[in-house]
Amino acid sequence: MSISPSTFNMLSHGLHAVAQEMGEKLIRSAYSTIIREARDCSASLLDGEGRVMAQAQFCPIHMNSFGKVFEAFAERYDLSGITAGEALITNDPYSGGQHLNDFILIAPIFAGGALTAWSASLGHQIDVGGGAAGPNAQATEVFQEGLRIPLIRFDLERDLGRGMVEQFIRFNVREPDLVMGDVYAQVAANKTGATRFLELTERFGLDAVLEAGVELQNYSERLTREAILGIPDGTYHGEDFVDDNGFTEEPLRVAVALTVHGDSMHVDFAGSAPQTKGIINSPVTSTISSVYSSIGFLLGGKIPVNDGLYRPITIDVPYGSFLNPDRPVAVRARTSCSRFLAKSRTAR
Repeated sequence: MSISPSTFNMLSHGLHAVAQEMGEKLIRSAYSTIIREARDCSASLLDGEGRVMAQAQFCPIHMNSFGKVFEAFAERYDLSGITAGEALITNDPYSGGQHLNDFILIAPIFAGGALTAWSASLGHQIDVGGGAAGPNAQATEVFQEGLRIPLIRFDLERDLGRGMVEQFIRFNVREPDLVMGDVYAQVAANKTGATRFLELTERFGLDAVLEAGVELQNYSERLTREAILGIPDGTYHGEDFVDDNGFTEEPLRVAVALTVHGDSMHVDFAGSAPQTKGIINSPVTSTISSVYSSIGFLLGGKIPVNDGLYRPITIDVPYGSFLNPDRPVAVRARTSCSRFLAKSRTAR
């Protein structure tokens, strides 16, 4: 590490402060109570490769949401040519998102004429259309749950306001002013992230900030591996059950095998119930996020939340299970099983 320990300390806290301020800006700017009061949102700074450098501490189920969805955007678009006036938006649970109410907005940050980082925000929208003004408990397909936004790369000035993206959203939700007010709050949060990130580069230099972002992830990885070393090697098995799927009384099994080997950990959900009728299914991003948040708390809850925390942990979720469903099953109530992922009883 070429930067001094004191500089690293200031920059690591500075990057976290940027992400936290983004989240607070989102909350203070939001129109709907679900963000403004319930704080159902998240914000993060990503490095130029889309890896989480720092994430605001709000909803545990949102941990690393941005990493998975960024991978989907990077597969869909050549992001090397994105411009400062563009952004990325989606809510698709089958493209790295969670459920339709969670709008994810990612914007590039340029410094010295080069793309150096990304600001990202997630906000739970109060309404996304569909068959009910709240959760549609009778939904059996994602199409019945509301507006599904594909992976869209758009121009902020051209496509908001009277532009295609905003008008498309407005025409498909019951409370367009509240929903778009919250989308604009996400835009403000992302702009705040860019502004504060650039202030860090002006004070410390771009190279120092970028190096600190890399070293912060490496630091979290080291802490995670050290914490895992304190757990005896072996495979720990656990299970729990979601009561039913809302249509039948058959319980849905969450089966997990957690294998600890040295300083790494593998989580396998083989044996979990297949995808099911109803809104109880959990998109794979929600399942993975639940695992990361649970392990983060298990390891002490004090390791900085970034990509480094996740590196020693590998996860297998069987495709076609209700923890990694195939489209187009409904997913609105994915937290009903995510909480069982967090508390599955384990034994060797």
